[in-house]
Amino acid sequence: MLTSLITISVAALATGHETPIPARPKAPSVNLMQETLASSLGPDSRIPYTYLELGYSSTTLDGYYEGNDVEVEMQGGVGSLELTPYIHIFVGGGRSSSATVQNVSVQGGQIDNWFAGIGIHQYITPELNGFFRVSVAGFALQADNPAINIASHDTVYSGGVRYFAWEAWELGASLSRAEAPNADLVYEVSALYRLTESLGLGVIYNKPDEGDTVSIGARWYF
Repeated sequence: MLTSLITISVAALATGHETPIPARPKAPSVNLMQETLASSLGPDSRIPYTYLELGYSSTTLDGYYEGNDVEVEMQGGVGSLELTPYIHIFVGGGRSSSATVQNVSVQGGQIDNWFAGIGIHQYITPELNGFFRVSVAGFALQADNPAINIASHDTVYSGGVRYFAWEAWELGASLSRAEAPNADLVYEVSALYRLTESLGLGVIYNKPDEGDTVSIGARWYF
């Protein structure tokens, strides 16, 4: 929150011909420190970067596994912590409640994913900011049939904007891409409704080149 630095001067009572002693001017270094402190605190934003999120997602990936479609339903969570007015870290992951691969037997199939990274964000106005993130993300498919098991991880770069609109809605849009060769450029849009200042419910649509993900969840701001 932007904090105003207020200096209050109290003059001693003077009688007769006595005059108040003029205030001692501040050294330039003091003024510089105050200005730096005030600017580092950032604006009074409606879009904090410290929160906990829990949700459910449904994903379809066309031809993802050896030309076969993959369908996954997952539950997971994300935690984000704002370290400074311009830097945040985040970590998250999920586990599937069901996973199917077209034309392939996946009895006991389970998918786990995880990610962790760091981001920078810049407040353009209290209602609008942009961000850029770098993370490491991984997933593992495990099933009773070891022949279809697979695990991988990669570096992911993403950037986008978040906007607080109409006193209740937080809207977002972003692009991301993994470092792997031929990785898809992934588009994402989101809308979250604030029930209170601390709690919101939202939906996210995530679109790689082939397939899509729809997620719903709740977010608690701290």
